[in-house]
Amino acid sequence: MDIQHYRNEIDVIDRKVLELINQRASFALKIAEVKKELSRPIFDPEREKKILEHLKSINKGPLPGSAIEKIFAILISENRELENIKSNG
Repeated sequence: MDIQHYRNEIDVIDRKVLELINQRASFALKIAEVKKELSRPIFDPEREKKILEHLKSINKGPLPGSAIEKIFAILISENRELENIKSNG
C-alpha cells in the first residue's frame, strides 16, 4: 500500500472521531441541564479521575496510557467548558 492509501484511511477515521466527539459534547450539554436542575456543580474531579483511569485500563495501544490521559483530559476539559457555558447562558 502507498502513503496516500493510509492517509485516506486516516481521513475516514478522523471524520468518525469528529462525529463521536460532537456526540459526546451533545451528551455533556444534556448532563449540564440535569446538573443545573439538581443544583450540582459542573466540575466533578472524582468522576473525571475515574473516567481517565478506566480509559487507561482498557487502552490496548499503541498509544501509551499517558497519551490517552492527555487526549481525554483535553476532551473532558472542553466538554466541561461547554457545560459551563450552557449552565450560565
